[in-house]
Amino acid sequence: MKRYFFIFSILFLTGKVFSQQRPIFNNHFESPDINNPAFSGSKTYNPLVIQVRKQWLGFQDAPFSSNISYSGAVNNRSALGINFVHDVTLPSQQSEMQLNYAYHIPLNDNNYNLAFGIGAKLLYYRLKFDISDIPPGQDPAFNVDLVDEFTGDASAGALFYSENFYFSYSQTNILESAFNTDDGKGFKLNNGYRNHYYDVSYSFNIIDNDWHLQPSIMINSNKNRTLYNFNTRLHHLKNKWIGTNYRSDNTIYFSFGFDFNDISISYCYEHSFNGNIMLHNYGSHQLGITYKFVSELSERHISFWDY
Repeated sequence: MKRYFFIFSILFLTGKVFSQQRPIFNNHFESPDINNPAFSGSKTYNPLVIQVRKQWLGFQDAPFSSNISYSGAVNNRSALGINFVHDVTLPSQQSEMQLNYAYHIPLNDNNYNLAFGIGAKLLYYRLKFDISDIPPGQDPAFNVDLVDEFTGDASAGALFYSENFYFSYSQTNILESAFNTDDGKGFKLNNGYRNHYYDVSYSFNIIDNDWHLQPSIMINSNKNRTLYNFNTRLHHLKNKWIGTNYRSDNTIYFSFGFDFNDISISYCYEHSFNGNIMLHNYGSHQLGITYKFVSELSERHISFWDY
């Protein structure tokens, strides 16, 4: 396993293949303000969302990601949000804290609304080798504590929405902050590439008001690659749902969720068809819990979907 980590790190340091990016969370609709700050304050309650994701279950030292986010209205137009993301992909780990502000504008009496959001982010990145991972001899490019740094970045987005649909666009890592310096000897900057997110969804009433079908498409692109996410969820009575998703990197996942009073619980199983590594693990798993805190400001604020 350490040999694989070393190979990964070589590619990481050259900057030709890898650049440190945010972890991918499935069920992105549970905490959309992670990618687009304009979603902050768009619900009739203040959501506290906790997500944990274990990739490649059963594989030694597999990546693990977690996220905690909270947002809510502060008056009839403005909202604030905060989220914490932690990702461990040995031998590296990264943590970030982002503060969001969103401003919501009602466009007409049919409940069409427009929101704009900005976010300021503090990032911590650490790349730490075990001494046995270091090749023999002296090489200035390698040491036990290779990178241990703080940096900052920003995000911004827009959201157009009504009761049954939304369309959003956002950018994260706008400043493309780097965690190291270019020494001119082939070891290039490790930038967090600017990411573009396009997200559209519509909810169809298919049986009275009891059943709703909600397809959505999210596109995530940067200078290295573009991912397409095709998701469909079937809701029943707005308090339970099942869903399926296909991602263009040959990944599928199945998910479900239900409400219990003011708490929502969700689970997602992900399976990738890429590489032989999938023959040696039990897929990726994600658990999400949302606490819905009702406040007078949120109830007066522009409302979004209840589910």
